Amino acid sequence: MKAQELRINNWVKHPKGHYLRVSEILRSLLSVKGPGGVRDELIYSDVSPIPLTTEILEKCGFEFEDNDSSRYGWYKRLNKHFWFSWCHLEFISIEDSDSNVLIDIPCSYVHQLQNISYDFTGEELEFKP
Repeated sequence: MKAQELRINNWVKHPKGHYLRVSEILRSLLSVKGPGGVRDELIYSDVSPIPLTTEILEKCGFEFEDNDSSRYGWYKRLNKHFWFSWCHLEFISIEDSDSNVLIDIPCSYVHQLQNISYDFTGEELEFKP
């Protein structure tokens, strides 16, 4: 991973498979918190992005809507006027309350979803690993 892709509080994956929260971004190291709040420092090549899957979307607060009028299926309300929808396994759409798509953004990983959410709302996306 590259430093410019990350921000503090992003989640990444340790080589052993557990999830880590970024706590500091240094020139050549990434300071992270692991399970139980254990701190560690890793080089960027030691961590990988967490791919978005339906299980991961649930951990980010998305819900599946199974009806004929649903455009994509996986939704998360951002506020009273806007929604995230995950479509085609590679894009996040931001929709208004009338289901008009405002923008489609390529998104395949948790840290990308976190960054899009933060840029749009100014708040951290909740992720429960």
